[in-house]
Amino acid sequence: MTYDDLYTQAQKAGAPLAEMTEFGFESFEKGFQMQADLLGDAIDLAVEQMKVAASTTSPTEYFQAQTKLAEEYVARVQKRAESLMETATEAQGKLAAWAEQGIKQAQSNFGETMAAAQAAAPKPAGKKGA
Repeated sequence: MTYDDLYTQAQKAGAPLAEMTEFGFESFEKGFQMQADLLGDAIDLAVEQMKVAASTTSPTEYFQAQTKLAEEYVARVQKRAESLMETATEAQGKLAAWAEQGIKQAQSNFGETMAAAQAAAPKPAGKKGA
C-alpha cells in the first residue's frame, strides 16, 4: 500500500466525520441566529412597553396598548417556534440520512477491507490430488 493509497483511504474514512462536523456548525449557527432573533424580539417588546408607559394618559389606554403589544409579541414568538420546528425537522432528516449513509459506507469499507485482507493472506499449501 502506497502513501497515496493510505491518504485516499484516510480521506474516505474521515469524510463522514467531516460532514458531521459541518452539520454541527450549521446547526449551531442556526440555533444561535434563532436565539439572537428571540432576544431582538424581547428587546423590541421592552422598548415598545416603555413607549406605551410614557405616552398613555389613562390606565385603560395603557392596558389596551399593553394587550396589543402582547398579542403582537406572541404572534412573533409563534412564528419563531414554527421556524424552530422546521429547522429541527430538517436537522433530524439530515442526521438520519447521514447515519444511513455512514452505515452503508462502513459496510462497504468493511467488505473492501475483508477482501483485501483475504487477498493478502498467505495461501496455504494446497494438496495435490491423487
